[in-house]
Formats: sequence, C-alpha cells, structure tokens
Amino acid sequence: MSKKKETITISQGKKELLLSIFSLPPSRLLNRILSMSDPKSFVRRLSNQDFFLLIKKIGMDDCIPLLELADVEKWQFVLDMEIWKRDIPDIKILHRWISLFFKAEPVRLSRFLLSEGELLACYMFFKSLDIKIIQDKDEIYDIPEGFFTLDGVYYFRAKEDFDHDLMEQLLRYMAGEDLLRFQALFLSTQAIIPSEIEEELYRLRCIRLQEVGLLPHHEAISVYSPLSPHSIEIKKIPQKAIRLDRELSELVPVIPLSLIGSQNMLSLAGSYIRDPFLFDRIQMEFAGLCNRIISADELRIEELEDLKKVCLKAASYLNLSLERLSAKDFIKAASILERHPLEDIFRVGFGMTLKIRWETEKWLAGSWFKRMDLRCDFWDDYWGQMLEGALMKHPRFYDREKGFRYFIGIEDLKECLKVIRSLMVLDSLFEHIEKSWKMEREFFKLQDAIFYPLLFNTMALILIKDSPSFKPISIEETKTFFRIIRQDKIGEKDFIRLLLKEFKGIDRESLSILEETLSWIWKDFIEEYEDVSIEAMDARFIKYLWIEG
Repeated sequence: MSKKKETITISQGKKELLLSIFSLPPSRLLNRILSMSDPKSFVRRLSNQDFFLLIKKIGMDDCIPLLELADVEKWQFVLDMEIWKRDIPDIKILHRWISLFFKAEPVRLSRFLLSEGELLACYMFFKSLDIKIIQDKDEIYDIPEGFFTLDGVYYFRAKEDFDHDLMEQLLRYMAGEDLLRFQALFLSTQAIIPSEIEEELYRLRCIRLQEVGLLPHHEAISVYSPLSPHSIEIKKIPQKAIRLDRELSELVPVIPLSLIGSQNMLSLAGSYIRDPFLFDRIQMEFAGLCNRIISADELRIEELEDLKKVCLKAASYLNLSLERLSAKDFIKAASILERHPLEDIFRVGFGMTLKIRWETEKWLAGSWFKRMDLRCDFWDDYWGQMLEGALMKHPRFYDREKGFRYFIGIEDLKECLKVIRSLMVLDSLFEHIEKSWKMEREFFKLQDAIFYPLLFNTMALILIKDSPSFKPISIEETKTFFRIIRQDKIGEKDFIRLLLKEFKGIDRESLSILEETLSWIWKDFIEEYEDVSIEAMDARFIKYLWIEG
C-alpha cells in the first residue's frame, strides 16, 4: 500500500510544525515538507529567515525542490545573504545560486532578471559574458569561435570559469519571455560602470535587510555599546509590555531561538510568558539581534552551525544580563523580557564582560609582567588562557573542557575575575622579588618559562642555603629540597610565610587574595609530587622548579 500524503497544514500550529520539522535530519526534513498536502503554501508562509535556515540545513546541493516551492522574495533574501563578501558581490557564488534557481524554475528566474532583478542581471552578465554587437552584416565573419546569438545582433560567449551551457540556456529563456526587454538589458550592460553598480546593489541590499536587523557594519556595531544594568532595572522603568500585532506575528522567524536550547535564562523566563504575541515579539527580536551580530562581526553564514554559534553568543550575553537583573528569578526575568528590547538586555550583558577586560588592561599597563615582555602562557595553561580570553575584543571565558567560550553566567565572571586578581597579586610579589633579591634574568628567555620556579626556587634556596634569591638549582639540590619538605613537614603556612616575610606595603584585601592564591599553588604542588620517589625525580618532568642542565 502506498502511503497517503500527510494532511498537516499551516493553520495547524505553523510554528510548532516548523520546529518539529527542523529537528529532523536533512533528508527526512525535505521529504516531510514535500509530503504535505500543500507544501507550497507552507513554504511561502515561512519567514524569509526561517526559509534560509531550512536551505542551510538541507544543503545547497539538495535544496532545489524547496527553491521551486518558494517565491521570488525568498530567492532574493537567499541572494542577499549568500553572495556578498562585505560590500562586493562574489560572482562565482552568484552563478552557483543562479544555476540552482534555473534548475528549480527557469521561467520565474527569467522574469525576475528582466524585472526587479535587472540591475543584478546587468552586473552578472557584464562579469561573466563576452558580448559583441553586430551593426553591419559583414562583421559576422569577424565573430570568434564559441559565440552564439539569439537575434543576430547580440553575440555571447561565457568567460573562462563560467558555465557556457547555463548562460546560453538562461539567455534563451529570457529572450523567449520578452525579446525587447532582453535587448534593452544588454544595451544597458554595455554602458555600466561596475563600481557604481556594486554600490547601488549594496545599497538596495541594505534597505531590504534592515527590516530583519541586518544593518550595514558601521551601524550594526552599536549592538556592542555597553549599557549599565541600572539603566534597565525594571523597578525604575515601568514600561508597558511590548507585543506584536497578529499580522506581524505571521512573519516571526522561529528557528533562531530554538537553536539555543532550553537550559538558559532566556528560554526558561520565556516559558513564563503566556501571551503568544509577546513571545512572538521576543522571537522576532532575537532573530534581529542575531542578524545585528552577524553584520557587526562581518560574518558569512556558510553552514547552519555558523548561525548556531551566533545564536549561542546572543543567548550567552542575554543569560548573563538576565541573571544580574533578576537574581535568577524567572518570573522577574520574564517581566524584564516583556518590558525591554532584547538588544538593551544584550548590551547590559556585554558591558559586564567589558568591565573585566578594562580592569585587566588597566593592571597590565603598569605590570611587572608586561615590563618583562612575557607571554600569557607564563601563567601556565589555565590562568594564561583565562588572561588571554579576558583581553579579547569580545572577552571570553576559558573552560578547561571546551576551551574558549562566551560568558554564560555570573559564576563565569566571578571565576575569571578571581583568576585575574590572583595574577595581579602574584605580579606584585614577583616585582618585589626582583627588587629585593638577586634574580637571574636568563630564566625569562627560556621558551617554556612559567611562573612556578619564581616561587619554588626562591623557597628552595631559602631552605637549603638561607639565601633569598632566584636562580637555577641542581637536581641534587632539588632532591634535598623535597627531603626537607617531607622530613621537616614544611607545609602551606611555611610556604606562604617564607615568601611574604619581607613583602611589605600590601593592603589587607590584596594580602588575603595573595595568601589564598599561594595556598592553591602549594596544594597543586604537593598533589603533583606527593607520590613521586625523591630518588626517581627527573628534571625533565618538574615544571615547578628551574633545574640546571
């Protein structure tokens, strides 16, 4: 028995249906759409952004059936998203999409290129065709090999790297649709100035995309203007809830918000919003916010995964901001979402991360670390990577398992700030050691130099020779150092006391941070070597000490 086509229609919960379809693997996704009773109606009632994301998930090579169902407006949106590299069209990518449109609907493509797409057609043919105009019959004999004509006046040949057969078939369809407009198009093509056409095409693209938040780069970067949390506190700005009307609600992109998952403040607080038109507004603003980020970061969305990263970036800053503004109260967070634009909430979260970068840069400007011209990896892997992330243009958190990622909560900020302040007090201690005690500079020229030996070589020389200084020790001195620690039961308090004995002029708060930091370092040191036999110790595997040879 043959399967009956599904009778699912757009009216039966379009948004829920779309999300359920989008969750399917690409091949099943396309089959599910095509098996609907009215797939054309479903596709044409999608927002342009959701249609584009479906194309991205299905893949360029398999999307022709979907392009066939779509209208020209959706084709135009795909071109606006795909063919531009900053403010210049990529002619090869344009040709690839034109080829797909031609396979889907050659007549509709021809009509488009002879009407609202005429300027794009002029530019494309100027870049991809050699064109000769015959004004005298005798000139026909001078036409080189490979040219063809449709009217005996215009002769065409595809330039190198372009598909000659595609160009010929497309031109035949266009001439068959309207020969006079076809000839007028190529008359215009002879007179164009490419830079002016590019500028006008880009201007028109910007106008079309502004409606969905894809602003020109110089305007979109305002999304990264930090905003103080105090400017958005709900108790200070009792605005009315912002909601969409029914007509706009039909155009809401629903896929972007679905890409961030459910375990974040935005999704959890959104579940407390019962008014569907309020929630539609949040979905539309989220899609617009992601588009602003794409424009501001000058990103090219090659795959669905690229867009998912943008959505997660937006969600990270929103999560950070909502945690701060609502103290993790989902009902209060829902009220904030109802009364404030998502972009403002995003800017609060971004501003919170910038404060860490500013504090870090302020410290570094006068630090011992910078004066010694050291790299971030001087602070070992975790602390060094955390420092590197804090200094990025858009600061990131270093996760031991996942690497660099955006801050997603207050705890991330606290952890990063804790590390940075630990580095600050260690930096002050090392500056003191350099000024107060003799320090061998050769150490800092080593490719793998990290900060531990500044602490443990200094301690070893105090215990072995009662000589507060910093220089390499021998492997025998290293073994002696470990014997003293184990036999005399030297512990954490002794480690801290020895290093801070002559460190004067430090405020109480910084002293507390430094003592806590040295405590962590000592515990890591003891854990690293507590099971290692003293006689089996090898200089190659002891990163905490600077050992001769």
